[in-house]
Amino acid sequence: MFKVFQGVSYTEILRGHLYWSAIPFTKGRPLDFLEDFSQLGNGERSCKVVNKEVGFECEIDDITQEPKTEVSVIIPHKVRIALVLQNDFLNHHASYHQVFVAPIQTLHREGKTKSFIEKLTIKNEYPQYHFIGEETGREAFINIGDIKRIHKSLLLEKFREEELDQDIIKEVCNKLSSLLEIKEISACQDCKMKCENCDLKKSTINF
Repeated sequence: MFKVFQGVSYTEILRGHLYWSAIPFTKGRPLDFLEDFSQLGNGERSCKVVNKEVGFECEIDDITQEPKTEVSVIIPHKVRIALVLQNDFLNHHASYHQVFVAPIQTLHREGKTKSFIEKLTIKNEYPQYHFIGEETGREAFINIGDIKRIHKSLLLEKFREEELDQDIIKEVCNKLSSLLEIKEISACQDCKMKCENCDLKKSTINF
């Protein structure tokens, strides 16, 4: 039986928390068209998916010359756990409809080399990944190299109430800044000075 998700409100979107999310696929054709082409007697609509490479046919009204066919867009997606990286000001802003998340991937040890497993799990050295152990019930890691910008409505349900450990969030931000070559933030993290009012430190913490 399929699980039905209710969706979360803007006020429930919190940085550092995990959510079941509808992550759109990026491989292959990014979308299909859903064409409403008839009205059934019981009030329900009969629809079909248009899979043509270019365009689709639709009935034209003789008087208005407007299309009679209603067309919606379908984006293939996969429901998976994701970490919200975006700050709460934008998360809770009703006029800002997007949110940046990092997908969580389960670690399947089968087929992985010993050196890969050691580097990911014991040393946690991969710049594009961060191992989080069994935070999701299985061994998993955050895919920092696959950050997604999705609509807030695609956050379907909180995975759990607790926030991820702050040390994990900071390390994810450090790795993200390294991937993007934001040298000032990376340098600030390595700085030994006690600069409580440093703007760079603030931007790193609230990245």
